[in-house]
Amino acid sequence: MKKVLFIFAFLFILASCDETNSPSSDYLIEKNVTPSLEEQVIESGSDFKMIFPANSISSNLEVKVKKEGSVPAMSIPNLKAGKNFYRIKFSGDVDFLKPVNIIINYDKSAIPAGKTAQESVFGYIYSSGSWKLADYQLDEPNGKIIISISSINGKTDKDEPILLDDGEMILGSFTPTDTGNKDDLLNSMIYYEGDLSFSAVINDNLSSPFGFSYDNLKSDTKGTITWGGNKFVIQENITRGAYQKTYQITGEVDTLNMILKNVAIVCEIVGTFSDYSTREFFTATFDNIQGDKLEWFDKSIWLYFDTAPYDDENKNKEIFKNSLKTISFKYTNTDKDGKVTEQTLKGIDWSYFHNHFYLYLYQTKIR
Repeated sequence: MKKVLFIFAFLFILASCDETNSPSSDYLIEKNVTPSLEEQVIESGSDFKMIFPANSISSNLEVKVKKEGSVPAMSIPNLKAGKNFYRIKFSGDVDFLKPVNIIINYDKSAIPAGKTAQESVFGYIYSSGSWKLADYQLDEPNGKIIISISSINGKTDKDEPILLDDGEMILGSFTPTDTGNKDDLLNSMIYYEGDLSFSAVINDNLSSPFGFSYDNLKSDTKGTITWGGNKFVIQENITRGAYQKTYQITGEVDTLNMILKNVAIVCEIVGTFSDYSTREFFTATFDNIQGDKLEWFDKSIWLYFDTAPYDDENKNKEIFKNSLKTISFKYTNTDKDGKVTEQTLKGIDWSYFHNHFYLYLYQTKIR
């Protein structure tokens, strides 16, 4: 029997949220979950809920949940933790056949004035020694974040005193804060545009192009870029026709060597139609993308970082492969009868020469 320990942490990075709760020694939930043809729910009041879809486990599970007051430090500077943390311990078969949803509260009163939850609350998972962007959704009217867990496998860093068992994860959300450490050049870069495109192998024989573009140059876009020293956060939640697109891009710019580093991307695109709905969820990380600085005729400066700077497609392909560190993708289609079809990323089709990521930063609007 395998034992797995989770810590679920709801985290806010807001100047007013420095403290954490003291851990409790008492479990809120101690529950045996058995394979079932029906959905199963375990919960503690209105604060915590775990939903096991029908046929999501193949053997018995013991689940224990308690409040937790300590989480591993976030490696990205200028982030602060909130108050809502849960430690979850599984004993038994931890290979889920369908994603399990964890639903916890976020503090709506902690969202900065003038900001929405979509702009301020982002889900992350801590596993295998680092924080990663999660597969999550927000229930804004009820102040909930819904984090989907498809797998809890992975090796734990044994030097981490919080994470004691293989497969352990910590879940929560982060928002950026500004330390006042200013880079005048980067601080002036208030406009952006970019694109992530790739050919996804979604089964043994089929590959299809996917991706998304982003910018805050058009009149109907409200995307923002926030700087803290040389680190940035780009985010937007926009609705166009039947589609709602939410994205967040974080990273840092080495202005001395003009290199884009530690890029983390998450994007969700939801399409709502009369007889079906779709959801695309992307995550990707890149590192060490060489760029350049140019000056326009009006003396404004722009920075560009591109994995396809050459006319030579083979060179561009190698740049993309070398800078790409991780990538995940899930496509979900729900028909009018509620039947759900999912496709997940099996790999990248490297014969596709338009696998591409770029980010351009501007001081002024270019169009």
